[in-house]
Amino acid sequence: LKITLMRSTLHAVAAADHPDFWAAHAGTLRRYRPGPSLLTALGVTEDQLTAAVEAALAHATEARTHGELTAHLRDVLGPVNDPGWWWAVAPFTRMSRVPDVSAWRFGQRVRFRAASTPHSERTEPESLQCLVRNYLRAFGPATVHDVATFNRLAIGYVRLAIEGDELLVQHTGPAGEPLYDVPDAPRPDGDVAAPPRFLPMWDSILLAYRDRTRIMSAEVRPHVVRQNGDFLPTILVDGHIAGLWLPAEDGIEVRAFGELDESTWAALGDEAAALHRFLTARDPRVYERYRHWWAHLPPLSTRIL
Repeated sequence: LKITLMRSTLHAVAAADHPDFWAAHAGTLRRYRPGPSLLTALGVTEDQLTAAVEAALAHATEARTHGELTAHLRDVLGPVNDPGWWWAVAPFTRMSRVPDVSAWRFGQRVRFRAASTPHSERTEPESLQCLVRNYLRAFGPATVHDVATFNRLAIGYVRLAIEGDELLVQHTGPAGEPLYDVPDAPRPDGDVAAPPRFLPMWDSILLAYRDRTRIMSAEVRPHVVRQNGDFLPTILVDGHIAGLWLPAEDGIEVRAFGELDESTWAALGDEAAALHRFLTARDPRVYERYRHWWAHLPPLSTRIL
């Protein structure tokens, strides 16, 4: 499902995970929703906003566009001030985005449908523990602050879930801080080199930790993170962002932020060949609509791999 979840932004998640992920965030979303600024902007009450959520879900048993949902809510509940009914309620509904033609292909004309997954049968704290375990499988070992930052959840809420989960194991970080992880997770020694990798736009690893300098230095951040929140596709060298990539006619264009030795370029070449084959069979010009960001980059060491 492509759906609004962590940090109130879009994510692609397995349908089987969605009920617990939603339950873990729903309470926080509800607490954010009745803020006076939104209610004042719309000129409505909390009860009216709740009715709008229910009306949107009822209308979206079939795929609906933004315009169709806006018109329906206006007909049912009356007109409101900007930003309008749909944009006001969209982040707080169990609503997924519908692919256009084939799976994972989403065009410019976004369509929404009420999520078909069931509601979680677990309690909210139990659902949060499921969410935390999934986070740690991807990004552990990590601190309570890391988990809370990535999910934009209250520290105390996350701490209770982690400390009450007997499944998790605890380690001690370099500064003495407690680090949590799932049992039997791979934890290589610090002197093990991480192989070069190509990351897609908006890869979650760039937002996974409270201290983002562990993967992205302050110097390269302005080149990776654009003004509207776009995160450009990057390359990792020994676990740190070392450049950007973009599909090219006969391969992958790589722009490095610094000098790379020939053995690193060779390893990146192997990865680039695999990536090029993958894209050629699916979408050879992926991220084409974001190419304008590359015009704003400073001169960088560039190769076609």
